[in-house]
Amino acid sequence: LLQCSNCSRFELLNVTLTKLRPAPNNTKPSILFYGPLHATNVSYVSLTNFNCSDVRDAHGWGCVFLQYNTRNVSASAPPALSVVGSSFQGNSITRRGLYGTVHSLKIETASRPVGLGMVVVGPFDPVPLPSTAPLDIFLSGVQAIENSGGFGTLLSVMSNMTMGSMSIVASQFLDNIADASGAAISLMSLVKIIKINATQFEGNTAIYGDGGALFLANGTSVLSIAAKSSFVKNIVEAGHGGAIHAVSGVQVMHLASASYFDENSAAFGNGGAISVDALGALNVTGRSYMSRNVARNGGALYIGGGPTSSITLENGSEFSSNYVTEYGGAVAVAAGRLGQISITGSSALLYNEAQTGGGAIAVLSGDVGRIRLADNSKIAECRTNPSGDGGAVLVAAGNLLHIEVMNGSEVRDNVAVGGSGGAFAAYGNMRAISVIVNGSSSLSGNVAGMHGGVAAFTVPYGIVRLDGANVSGNVATSGNGGAFYLRPPARTDLHRLGETFSVVLVNITLTDNRAGGSGGAIFMAPLPPPPPSKPVGLGPATTRVGEIINADLYLIAVANSTVQRNMAGGAGGAVLATASETSGLRVHFANCTFDANRAGDMALAAAATEEVLTNELVDPGLGGVVAVAGLMDDIQLWPSINAAAQATLSPSSYEPISTASRSCYLAISNSVFTNSSASANGGVLHLTTCTASVDRSLFTNNTAGQSAGAIAMSSLGIPTSTIPEGPAASWWHSLLVRNSTFIGNRARDGGAISTVTSGMVGLYGSVFDSNVALGVHGGAVSARSPLSMSFGHALEISSCRLTSNFAYAYGGAVFTGVMNVVRISNSSFVSNAAQDSGGGFALVMENKDDIARLIHLEISNTEMLRNTATRDGGALYLAAAMLPPAVLHGLTARNNTAARGGVLSMIPPYSWEWMPSVLIFEEYAGDMDFYTREGSVDITGLSEYDHDDGKSLNP
Repeated sequence: LLQCSNCSRFELLNVTLTKLRPAPNNTKPSILFYGPLHATNVSYVSLTNFNCSDVRDAHGWGCVFLQYNTRNVSASAPPALSVVGSSFQGNSITRRGLYGTVHSLKIETASRPVGLGMVVVGPFDPVPLPSTAPLDIFLSGVQAIENSGGFGTLLSVMSNMTMGSMSIVASQFLDNIADASGAAISLMSLVKIIKINATQFEGNTAIYGDGGALFLANGTSVLSIAAKSSFVKNIVEAGHGGAIHAVSGVQVMHLASASYFDENSAAFGNGGAISVDALGALNVTGRSYMSRNVARNGGALYIGGGPTSSITLENGSEFSSNYVTEYGGAVAVAAGRLGQISITGSSALLYNEAQTGGGAIAVLSGDVGRIRLADNSKIAECRTNPSGDGGAVLVAAGNLLHIEVMNGSEVRDNVAVGGSGGAFAAYGNMRAISVIVNGSSSLSGNVAGMHGGVAAFTVPYGIVRLDGANVSGNVATSGNGGAFYLRPPARTDLHRLGETFSVVLVNITLTDNRAGGSGGAIFMAPLPPPPPSKPVGLGPATTRVGEIINADLYLIAVANSTVQRNMAGGAGGAVLATASETSGLRVHFANCTFDANRAGDMALAAAATEEVLTNELVDPGLGGVVAVAGLMDDIQLWPSINAAAQATLSPSSYEPISTASRSCYLAISNSVFTNSSASANGGVLHLTTCTASVDRSLFTNNTAGQSAGAIAMSSLGIPTSTIPEGPAASWWHSLLVRNSTFIGNRARDGGAISTVTSGMVGLYGSVFDSNVALGVHGGAVSARSPLSMSFGHALEISSCRLTSNFAYAYGGAVFTGVMNVVRISNSSFVSNAAQDSGGGFALVMENKDDIARLIHLEISNTEMLRNTATRDGGALYLAAAMLPPAVLHGLTARNNTAARGGVLSMIPPYSWEWMPSVLIFEEYAGDMDFYTREGSVDITGLSEYDHDDGKSLNP
């Protein structure tokens, strides 16, 4: 209709174009209908109250084509396009047009030309020059409804234009269609800043291209969407970016002031709402949100490459209910470093879902500097199906450096249905991780089909610190670590010296976490070493310790905390931790309460595989609260120690035996352990090749199906090649218990404590009351030496009170196998009972090979009162040879009863008249109801001694 050549200024006011058609095809089949208005060499264009409607089948452009002067541009009068109060409705473009108004659309392997949009902007000059005054575009009160075009249905800016800014205010872009990209707007030129305020993009569709509403071929420095702007139900049917796609990326993107993206879709591409090849930073603030968007990867946002400095949600903003068929329910980062994800001020990631991994966020390649959740914010009810990792966050092939959950924030009810890391999964292999949870924050109700209900981390070293937090109801259904699964990776040539992998829990509640495997709350153990290989230039195939990247020390420290109702199908109802070939293990508990934890739960174990339940160091059913283990070398030695120095330590200065790799040390003080259980051994604690100190603690009503209602120790090797012998030897401490109380604990063997160790077990200033060995020996304590050893170990009981304990067989209070040294001093055994023998104390040779062992028995300044045995030895039962002589100094024994020997029954397994066992009494007070085997025992130091042919010895 109108062509204005060399119009530097082009203004249309109150102009309407409507119902324009090409000529009928039957009269002129070749007729071409180009857009009705065309202006060239323009510098300023204003369309005010301009209405273009029902223009059909146009070629190239639908309403206005503006070709700008790019050679003679003045900074004082920069080029501009202003469209105000205008409407575009029901127009269509079907073919390419003149002056380059064409876009080549590729469909699979073929391509075809399509036209552009209703308003097309391009250069007039054949060879445009870079302009010192870029074009600014301003749209206000614009309506674009039900238009169809090729590329940028309402506004299409061609390449070779220098753009400064585009501002869109109070406008609507509804139900527009583009054959290619940008069903509302396409910008082929780089634009410095785009501002969208109070504007609605809804129901726009890009059929074969990208960017359901907005397409940016060369990106932008700043994209700002504010003032309740919205992108709703925009679709790309085959491409990327359901609402927005930026090819060259966006430096900074803002979504503010209750603006939102909702129900946008890139079902077969990436970025359900937004897809960018690169993104510098995204800020979502002021209760803005991105919800119910759908894509293959990145339901809300897809970032093709980095680095990205930050993604920030603040002031009540959300990414919610986004869904992908692969990775990153809300956000997917394909490659490049992501500096920080910050969710603060009651903001949230909610209900996002990914089929393959990262229910909310997936970073597929590259490091993540920090994930920060603060000020009552949350990551909740995100999930990945069916076997993906990271119900909320997955860092697949990079390092996750920091996680912070602070100030009343929560990570809850996230699910990795078949994979690991119910909330977080990170598989870095070179850098440390730091996890900080504090300020009454919570990690609760997260579930992993495999490992780590809250988190599964494969990282070399770092710290997990929880202070004032709640960790509850997390589950690793078929794997290990109901809350945390921590494993250093196996790797070559990057072993770090002097690093520590620490788990520090202070003032926390750790409750109701469960694992089908081991570690109901925490699992901390190394990956097995890599299989033997032949590295280039390193000679024969070998596996070398130096090839494992690892911390030098694993540390778990828990203080002022409550740990209750955690369960594992395998070992460690609350915690399982082991040392490694390159790392020592330290576990500390102080001022804690542990209640109703359980290991070996059959219902949980039913969901776990044999591979998960089988740990090379710890068997299932061990350690109702904690199971820990160190390692021995190929000749059954622990890490080397200075045994002489250890022997000089007093109970008050007890220190771990070693700081070397493979060593294990557990320290407990001022803690309470109640109602916990293990299906096998150690209702509270199980220690394998480990040393432990327990101080000022209470153990009540704990149970084990086999041995040790409270503490079980199995240390079959020795930490030095020097074998100790006798009371004066340099013994190393295996277990040291001081000033502690054991009440009502039950097990088949060793109602409270059961040890099988080569070191010293020391019990000092402690109380054992009403403990029961339901099946075998040691109502309170059962102490044995390893059967594989040719020597015994040491047991020392000093200043202890043992009352009302019961054993079904031997040792109502204490049972020992053939030890090397047994020292009991300043203690009392009162009202203990044995169904068989040894109501107070029993020492029995269980193995015929024990005859070669020397036993040093010393009992001093001890009282035994009202102990009973059905058969032998109401107070003492000795069924072993006393070589050298046993010394009983200052013993008081009264009102003890048994069928034979109310005070003492001594029946050596062999009757050697030529080498009898010898008992030396010094300053004895009490009853004289003794029984010994005829000819095999000599008793000295009692003036009333009278041999009566193997019957009771009476004064």
